Amino acid sequence: QNLFFSPSFWTLLLFLWFSSLCWSDRHQYHFVNEVKTWTEAQLYCREHYTDLATVDGEEDENALVAAVTAGYSGLVWIGLYSSLGSWAWSFDNSRFYGPGEENFRKWSDNQPIHLGGNLSKMAG
Repeated sequence: QNLFFSPSFWTLLLFLWFSSLCWSDRHQYHFVNEVKTWTEAQLYCREHYTDLATVDGEEDENALVAAVTAGYSGLVWIGLYSSLGSWAWSFDNSRFYGPGEENFRKWSDNQPIHLGGNLSKMAG
């Protein structure tokens, strides 16, 4: 079996966010360097924070990348998964999203890369 497809060997980065006590449009991301499957990562995030990371735009993407430990360039889990061919965010509180934001549709050509499981990847 190819090591690349074995999540148990990946260094897992969990990007977590949680809402502050006051409403804020900004997400807060946390870097957690642990080996977990996507489901284990989601459970960990929900127990310790709110959920796996969501990204609402370029500003969030930049903050997410900035949260990565310097020099890391591996694969990471984020809160995006495929359900019956439709990609959606892990965080399922519908009050958080505006109309149509629960499903993620903004992809480049030949994306997302789906490696046979509920995952998305990004390089930090």
